[in-house]
Amino acid sequence: MKKRPSNTSSQSAHTHGHFIPEQARLFSNDELPIKVTWPNPDTWPEKVLRLLLAGNHLTQPQMGFDSWRLGAHINVLKKMGFPIVSMPVANPNGGRCIAEYFFSAADIAVLRASRGRGDYGG
Repeated sequence: MKKRPSNTSSQSAHTHGHFIPEQARLFSNDELPIKVTWPNPDTWPEKVLRLLLAGNHLTQPQMGFDSWRLGAHINVLKKMGFPIVSMPVANPNGGRCIAEYFFSAADIAVLRASRGRGDYGG
């Protein structure tokens, strides 16, 4: 007889949408709630990350990539652990909605604190 699967999950509350950004201030800089792998310098994911950390909201038409979609770079950053928010917005060129990508203000603060500890750059 097969064993019944357990209801425990190895995923964090952050990946299930139960993460509260204000939790960031409950942790010291040594216990940051966001664990990321920083992209290599002078790569497109690193350039996109810098724009997002500056508080920018990015869309494909703003970036103007010819070969890669902005979403591809965002996907790379998400796989590295970055909690990028995406929201559908009207396409300025008409047609169907497009995605707008950004960090919450609380996540920017946590990531900047992490970068300040020397974790940025690989």
